[in-house]
Amino acid sequence: MTAQCQLVESLGPDGRPFAVVAVPTAGRYTAALTCSLPDSPSVQAELADRWALRLAAEPDVAQATVSVEYAAGADRAVARIAISRAYGGGSGARRKAGPGAAGWFSSQLPLWARYLVSEGAGQVRAADPADLCVLARLAYDPSIAAFLAGGRAPVPEWTDVPPAAFREPWARFEHEGAASVTWSLSPEVTSGSLPEILAWCAARPAGASAGRVSVLAAPAPAGDEPSVRQGALVTLTGPADDEWAAQATESLAARPRIALRPAYGMQAGAFIAALPLGFGGTRLIRTPRVGK
Repeated sequence: MTAQCQLVESLGPDGRPFAVVAVPTAGRYTAALTCSLPDSPSVQAELADRWALRLAAEPDVAQATVSVEYAAGADRAVARIAISRAYGGGSGARRKAGPGAAGWFSSQLPLWARYLVSEGAGQVRAADPADLCVLARLAYDPSIAAFLAGGRAPVPEWTDVPPAAFREPWARFEHEGAASVTWSLSPEVTSGSLPEILAWCAARPAGASAGRVSVLAAPAPAGDEPSVRQGALVTLTGPADDEWAAQATESLAARPRIALRPAYGMQAGAFIAALPLGFGGTRLIRTPRVGK
C-alpha cells in the first residue's frame, strides 16, 4: 500500500520541512509530529488516550493516530502523532487531491505542537520526509536499524520503503526477513488497560525486535452526537517463523487483563493501519466515546 502513496515535502511557518503523505485509497492527506515521552507506561497510556480523543475532535480532522513505538535498537519509546485530513477538507469528503493540504497543515502543526507540549510531551517537532521513510522502512525491516544508527546505510527514499517480498498467512504478516502480529483492542480503549499493554510491548515478549501501540480516533458519523470513535492496534515484530508468532500469542494469553484479538485475515492491513501514516483503520474503530 505504501507504493500507491505519495510523500511530499512542505515548509512550515518556521521554514523547516515537514512531510505530507497522500493516500489515495483512503482519500486523505496525513502529516505527523514526533515527540519524546515519560518512561511510565501509565503516563504514556493517559497521554496517548487523551491526545487521540482531543485531536480527532479538531475541525476538518478525519483521523488522529497516536503511536507509541518501541523501535528496533531504541532504548526509549517515541510517540508519533499522525493527523489526517480528507482530500475535500472534511471527514467524509472523497474528491481529487488538491494543493491546499500543505498550507492547512503548515498552519495547524504549530498549534498542535504547542498543545502536546502543554500536555506533557517533550521535544515536539514535525516529521520530515526522512523521518517517515526511516520509520516505515524500519517497520518492514528491523534488521537495518544498526546500519542506519551507525551511518553504514543511507537514509531510505520513499520508493525504498515497500518490502521486496511479503506474505500474509491468516494470523501474521511476513515482510522481508521479519514477521509481525497485530491485534486490536476490544471492546474499547481505556486508560486502565493501556498501561499493561504498553508495559508488555516495552518488554518485547518472545524476543520481539520491535513493538507498537497505536490509539486511533475518528469523528463519529454525521448525525450522531458530537463524539469520536476510538480503538487501538498493537503490533509486535520478530523473526519470520511460525514458532515466534506462536510464542508472541502465548505471551499475550498469559495476561488475561489484556483483551486483545488477533486481526485474523487482515494482518497486512492492520499492520499498515497501525503506522502513523494515515492508511485508515476506521473499520477497526467501533466504540463511541464523547470527545472533550
